[in-house]
Amino acid sequence: MVFTKIVGITTLFSVAKNKICFMTSKSASCIENNKRLKITWDFFFVLQIVIQDLRRFLLFVGLAEVVEHTCSITSLMLGETLPSITKDMDTYTYRLPIGVCAGIAPFNFPAMIPLWMFPMGMVCGNSYLLKPSERVPGCAMLLAKLLQDAGAPDGTLNIIHGQHDAVNFICDHPAIKAISFVGSNQAGEYIYEKGSKNGKRVQSNMGAKNHGVVMPDANKENTLNQLVGAAFGAAGQRCMALSTAVLVGEARNWLPELVERAKGLRVNCNMKCDLKKTKPISVHHLRSSCNCQCMQKYYLHVCRLREKISHFVKRIPIGVNVPIPVPLPMFSFTGSRGSFRGDTNFYGKQGIQFYTQIKTVTSQWKAEDATLKSPAVTMPTMGR
Repeated sequence: MVFTKIVGITTLFSVAKNKICFMTSKSASCIENNKRLKITWDFFFVLQIVIQDLRRFLLFVGLAEVVEHTCSITSLMLGETLPSITKDMDTYTYRLPIGVCAGIAPFNFPAMIPLWMFPMGMVCGNSYLLKPSERVPGCAMLLAKLLQDAGAPDGTLNIIHGQHDAVNFICDHPAIKAISFVGSNQAGEYIYEKGSKNGKRVQSNMGAKNHGVVMPDANKENTLNQLVGAAFGAAGQRCMALSTAVLVGEARNWLPELVERAKGLRVNCNMKCDLKKTKPISVHHLRSSCNCQCMQKYYLHVCRLREKISHFVKRIPIGVNVPIPVPLPMFSFTGSRGSFRGDTNFYGKQGIQFYTQIKTVTSQWKAEDATLKSPAVTMPTMGR
């Protein structure tokens, strides 16, 4: 598609965004009905995990217990009004789309991550340019087709394929106003620096060092099961995978049992639903030691100390008795330190802020205007 058409569609889509808000329910139904079509070689995870990947999005666009989240985007985008802020003067603000937005997605979640990007950007009134991973492009193409079948206007979602040249195009093109990225630190740092240099908003979600702190008074059975699942689920190919467990005090005695449970995981074809993990891709680039302070940490199992850790630990996000603390869509996905570049996070309220801009209008209607005989050269002040 010619890029000028993508830019030109923004105004049209801004008018039509209310229609899209209600259309998301139909879009979600299309994705739900076709979810097994997405489970191709693009996915190397266990079948059950792939279904969870898609279900996470379905919660996002308006099914299950958070149906009101995206379908009520018109309420979430409400502005603010203060009448009579001073004599004969009103001030109000409202949110506007920022134009063309872009998303650069990783290979490990070919459905969930793109679906964290373009639905929020589109319902806020923007047209969207998505670059899926060159390793797994098929899923994004199917999602675009399903969205088109659900009634999305042409040009509102566009897909570009490629590697470095495609990324540089997104970072350099003046019509693209915002970039959402998930991936490695090397790529994320580059995209943030290049995009910001060109005056774009950038939210760059990068790698993380995830630590679980297990206190001796934690529920042993539940803790061991969650540690194994968080470490090896999705073949370990997720940024929220738990790579380090710190066993405190008597909890260190649980280590042999933890090892045995990990050994009990089976490796085979990812289409078998009873399997727990898939074959690892490569072990040649594993490092034996890392500086745990240079990047983000996540905390897992604490009982008596949960309040203290939740409030005073600087790393975010934090999970208390939760192995993978990814928040539901009404909250924003948070990152810090070396894990995130930018000032506005994924989805939730911050996602709306990322994809919109504030317009402020101040109006004055003086009662004495009808009799004013000389120019008014003073600025408005409180009480005047």
